[in-house]
Order: sequence, then structure tokens, then C-alpha cells
Amino acid sequence: MADQLGRLLESDKQAKEYFDALPYYTRDEVKKHAGEIESAASLKLFVETFTQNDSFRGA
Repeated sequence: MADQLGRLLESDKQAKEYFDALPYYTRDEVKKHAGEIESAASLKLFVETFTQNDSFRGA
């Protein structure tokens, strides 16, 4: 996990809880793009964008 995401999850309890509640495949995708995630807002935006794209379902 990139340092930025790791620091976010360590410093922001709500972001950590949000991340931990995500399905495993979404958490894996977040980790792959950890360098792009600098805040709780960017984490939520990434997840929303990812889950709107059907490619994660194999469609």
C-alpha cells in the first residue's frame, strides 16, 4: 500500500472504517491506485467511480 493511502488510513478513523467495509475486490483496486488517493474525499470518489464501472464485475 502506498504511503499516502497508509497515512490516510492511520490518521483518519472514518476513512479506515470506510475502507475496511469495502468488498475485498474494491479494497484490492484501491490498493493498486493508492498513489492517487490523498484524502478521504479522493478515496470515496475513486470507489464511487470504480463501482459505477461494470468492468469490476467482469461484464
